Amino acid sequence: NRHLYHFGNSSHHHWMEPLLERFSGTIVLHDTLLSGYIHSKFTTHGVTALLRELFKEEGYDAIVHYMQTDLHQTLMKYPLNKTLISLADGVIVHSDYALKTLDTSTNALKVPFPKKAQEHLITKQNAKKSLNTDETDFIISSFGFIGATKCAQELIEAFKQSPLSKNPNIKLIFVGALPQTAYGETLKTIAKDLNITFVGYTDEELYKTYLQASDLVVQLRKDSRGESSAALFDALSFSKPIIINKNGSLSEFPQTVAYSISDDFTL
Repeated sequence: NRHLYHFGNSSHHHWMEPLLERFSGTIVLHDTLLSGYIHSKFTTHGVTALLRELFKEEGYDAIVHYMQTDLHQTLMKYPLNKTLISLADGVIVHSDYALKTLDTSTNALKVPFPKKAQEHLITKQNAKKSLNTDETDFIISSFGFIGATKCAQELIEAFKQSPLSKNPNIKLIFVGALPQTAYGETLKTIAKDLNITFVGYTDEELYKTYLQASDLVVQLRKDSRGESSAALFDALSFSKPIIINKNGSLSEFPQTVAYSISDDFTL
């Protein structure tokens, strides 16, 4: 038997680590830098438990960095993946960038992100109709969890400053969970009175409907954690025009696939 585990920078994957300890196998790292995974794993046990894990992963350097800065900066600085990787027989990643973020001693292999072209069950026009949107509307969409690392505020500000926001037939739609935080409230405030919609989390069928209805997809990133954007590959599978910035693995896409702007773009 061969065991294959899929891990990402999320608390949703904690349950697999005890299985990996018991039944060894290969792990697919969808994020190679696991600050969120580690933070969510130990935060309920207090800062002391988290600092012990930081020391276990990175040694005194991480503790000194924490004392000189703060927890967020320390979590962002270090990969915090050594313990998980040590349990695996091997590691699979989906980009050259992710490969470079791993320790050179890691038994790792790059395998292209597996995705096939979608069979369109409905036309773009019918998809728009099902979303109560006019066929002539131009829909700009961004997919996935809405957060600061997805540059949601920058996208809203760019839309607000552009002539597009003055056209009632041009819509900006975010398809993904909006965090119930100060950041989420800021986004709603900036988007007020603009032709911007926060759809929230959707099931797979509705998610695909929004993909099919989209005229342009924008997927931006900053502070890459070595991830590969599943939403970007979903958009590609629907043959959508895409705008990205050259952050992390996104820098590996040629202009013939997606239109790239600079990593540190400004408005």
